[in-house]
Parts: sequence; structure tokens; C-alpha cells
Amino acid sequence: MKKIFKCLLKYIFIPALLLLTSCTMSVDDTDSSNNNAVILGTWWWWAASGDEDNYLDFAVGNGVNEIYYYTLEFNNRVGSFIERAGSKGIKVFLLLDKYWYIWDRQSFSGVMDNFFAYQIEAPESRKFAGLHLDVEPHQHPDYSKNVDEFSQTYIDFIVWVCSTYRPRLNSTYEGATIDFDIPCWFVMPVSYKGKRTELYKAVIDEASRVFLMAYKDSAKKSHELAKRELTYAKRAKTPVIVGVETGRLDEDPGASYYGKGSGYFNEQLSELKNLGNHNNFGISIHHIESWIKMTP
Repeated sequence: MKKIFKCLLKYIFIPALLLLTSCTMSVDDTDSSNNNAVILGTWWWWAASGDEDNYLDFAVGNGVNEIYYYTLEFNNRVGSFIERAGSKGIKVFLLLDKYWYIWDRQSFSGVMDNFFAYQIEAPESRKFAGLHLDVEPHQHPDYSKNVDEFSQTYIDFIVWVCSTYRPRLNSTYEGATIDFDIPCWFVMPVSYKGKRTELYKAVIDEASRVFLMAYKDSAKKSHELAKRELTYAKRAKTPVIVGVETGRLDEDPGASYYGKGSGYFNEQLSELKNLGNHNNFGISIHHIESWIKMTP
């Protein structure tokens, strides 16, 4: 991590340590500019089968309308979960996270083959609403030595994923999205569609939606960290969801709401919603397991 941080100093002036948080807003909260439900999502990495209903009830009670669900198994249990969530007004997206997919397209294609085999056979009530890719090039152990090269490989991967799978995905679920998680320091130059631009701009232009890992322990800090990307996304008309963290981060406690109480957390979520109150804005919470364990 120290090597990565030193390397990033050539691109940014603000230290960017990222992770994920949580929130409480009503599903009936709306964006005043378009009267659509404001996105409130949560990452669902894992839950014991006996805890799923409790976690799902908690999500519903806190206004969640999207879940990013990690799995590599496409079976009846997954289908049942999607159906139960859907009956409560929650869309479920397939969450994938292996950074090496960026370099190993064959492995990614293998997962997609299984995903689409499921998606085609599943009834409408059990289909995923899209793909959510938390695929981060900076997790590669050699990232600090190859920032420019890895950045280009990353955007090339994104373009390949979207061009290869977007039509097929939309044929299985109308309005399906391909979303990407990015930190708020992707300002490295890349080639995209025949021109040089900054990485975050290329991702925002290519993705269906972008999730910003703006991990700070206050609404104002998260909004300030994400301001550059929010400004560009608004101009590009790309939906942007600002992520917050609720897990324990000993190396950077200021990047998470862990230990700061659910009351304060909910106040900050409400403030963050107001700060980003425009079309195509939402909030996502990392992650359901640490969020549900927050104390008052």
C-alpha cells in the first residue's frame, strides 16, 4: 500500500484511501428534479443462509432498493433470493470483484457463460438486473510499478466488457446496467475512443453507471472527495452512486463510519443525499454485514 500511495502522488494531491459505508433513507425519498426513487444500494458479499431473511428485512426497513450480490454459483438459492428481494421492491445485481479479470478475459468470459446460462433460463422474477464490477486494477501487487500501463489495460477491459456483453445482457433483462466501482483518484491519462483523456472520464463515458468509492466519515468530506467525478458525470448524464463505508478500517478510521453510531451515520446519509440532489445520483453502503451491526 505504501508503494501504491507514493506512486499516486504524481497524480493527486489528496490522499485517497478507499472503502465502503452505510445509510438509512426511505425508499420513497425522491430526487426533486425528476421524481424518480433515489438509489440506495448495498454490497452483499455474503450472509449465512439463516441470516439472509433478517438481512433482507433490515435492508427493506432502511430503504434499500438495490443489492450488489456476490456469487459464482447460479442456482435455485440465488434465484430464490432475487425473487424475495424483488417482492420487496429491491433489484439484485451480480457483484464480481477479481482484479485479475482485467488481464484474464478468458476467466471472466467463463463466469459470464455461467451467468448467461442462468439468466436465459430464469423466470423474470429471478433474473439479475445487471452486472456490478468491483474490479480494481490497483489491487494488483505490481500496480505502483505500472500505473499508466495498468490504467490503459483497465479501460480497455471496460470497453471490451461493455461492447461484448451489454447487448446480450439487455436481451435477458430490459434496462440492465453494467456498473463499475472506481476510487476518486483515477486521473491518469488513457487513450479512449481515439483521444487522450483522464481515466475517470473514460469510465464515466463508457459505463452504464459509476460507483464512487468516496470513503469518508462525513457527508461533506465524501462529497468534496467526489466533486470532480460528480461534476463530469452530471455533464455526461451518467448516473453516479457515491459509496460510503461502515466496516472497521484500522489503517484509516476517518474513511469509515465504523464505531461512530447509526444515528450520526443516518444524519450524514441524509446530508449526502441533499448535497448530491440532482438527476442520476444515489448512495451505496459497504456493506450489509457491517451496516447491520452498527450500534446506535
